[in-house]
Amino acid sequence: MIGEVLDALLGRAAGTHERDASDAVTSLLFLACKSAHATQHMVQTMQTQLAAAATTGGGWRQHLVNLRLVTAIASQYRFSAESGLSFDQAMAMSATALDHSSVKVRSAAVDLLVQAVVVTTEQAGQTIYLLLVLASYRLLS
Repeated sequence: MIGEVLDALLGRAAGTHERDASDAVTSLLFLACKSAHATQHMVQTMQTQLAAAATTGGGWRQHLVNLRLVTAIASQYRFSAESGLSFDQAMAMSATALDHSSVKVRSAAVDLLVQAVVVTTEQAGQTIYLLLVLASYRLLS
């Protein structure tokens, strides 16, 4: 049931009516922050849509919305099991979209690429910092 609602919202988010699209995106982001299942379903659906669009051409609005949502998910929830989004998936989505004919889609793909690198660098930096703290603690004790 929730999957059908999410799919309908994803479709509406790519619509031409600006207010409906904005409301749908807001609803999707709200659901993503409240439910790991919803986030995982959205990521899987968007990944499937972007992969299928690479072979069929697809509409640019759906690509743009998908890339912006994935970028927001990466920004808010990082790459984790809860988000259902991995660095590899984000890079694959970005790489696929970089070949799109629309400059808006290509720009969103670059935004996702940059966000993926920033998130990964932050996560790696936190890990290195933690290891340094643990190592210094062992040296002091």
